Amino acid sequence: MNEDEKAKMSSAFPRKYIIALVIFAVIAFAVVVTIRYTTNTFNPFFVVASDSMVPTLQVGDLILMKRVSDGDADSSFNDIKVGDIILFKNPHEVDDETGQPITIVHRVVEINDTADNRIIKTKGDNNPESIADLDYPIYKSYYIGKVMYVIPAIGTLEISPYRNYVFVGISVTMIATLIFIFRRGKS
Repeated sequence: MNEDEKAKMSSAFPRKYIIALVIFAVIAFAVVVTIRYTTNTFNPFFVVASDSMVPTLQVGDLILMKRVSDGDADSSFNDIKVGDIILFKNPHEVDDETGQPITIVHRVVEINDTADNRIIKTKGDNNPESIADLDYPIYKSYYIGKVMYVIPAIGTLEISPYRNYVFVGISVTMIATLIFIFRRGKS
């Protein structure tokens, strides 16, 4: 290989990887925008943090939920059915660190409609019965959304105490791989 071919190859090498990176970034952006648009929320993801829904949901499963929208038959509070799995914040259960109501993911087991109100009762699949002040009463103001999809175990990194180390390790590995490929292409 002569010097002109080497120079041409070394200048073309980074360009094709930059193009590939830009294409990947555009596709990733399009996927994020599509998910946010179709779920009607900025962050439609939630990681299961307890075993109350085992065997249906495992600790570390990633949930994709559809946010409440009054005109949306798939996730509207008024269209919830017995058997649906929903996310809600209950003001009776507060996170000790943040002081905010915790998010709960449970299955709807009972719906009571009155003239002016709808009250829902839920239960974790792994719980022997519904727990007062946790699973009921659930009012519209507590409701966040309905579970649409579950991706098993992918959320485990989010709840791991070592998640920062894992992300750093993945980043370093990706950078080292790119450097290796880049240097290999030069020789």
